[in-house]
Amino acid sequence: MKNFSDRQKSIFTTKITTLSAFMVAILLIVSCGTGTEERAQQAQLEEAKDNVVNNLHALHNDLENRVEILDEHIERADDNIKAQLEELQDEIREQQKVVENEIDKVEEATYDEWNEVVDNTSETVNQVREKTNEIATKVRELVE
Repeated sequence: MKNFSDRQKSIFTTKITTLSAFMVAILLIVSCGTGTEERAQQAQLEEAKDNVVNNLHALHNDLENRVEILDEHIERADDNIKAQLEELQDEIREQQKVVENEIDKVEEATYDEWNEVVDNTSETVNQVREKTNEIATKVRELVE
């Protein structure tokens, strides 16, 4: 049986830290723009959006990997544990939907909304991370 290893937790934490760093850097780049040329601002915004969306896709992919790991555990589990693992898998899928919604918000953000969207996305990513860590702990407890 596969388990969420320390390496996987480390990779996930690294991805989230990188995402947070990118968001802060992007926020600084966009907010410190000269404001003299709208096209330059729009280009910066599109680049910032692309970076954030790519990082959100990485988070979504990580969650998908966790769903697949749970599939393996569910196949091998007895009925009592199987039901609990399926519930945890559903919770991970809910977190994926949260990330998908954030991707939509980032893609639709305007220049004027960008700072607020970045702040909200950062908070949401932290919440997804916390929830995912809770789920991983519960999975480890069930499969051990």
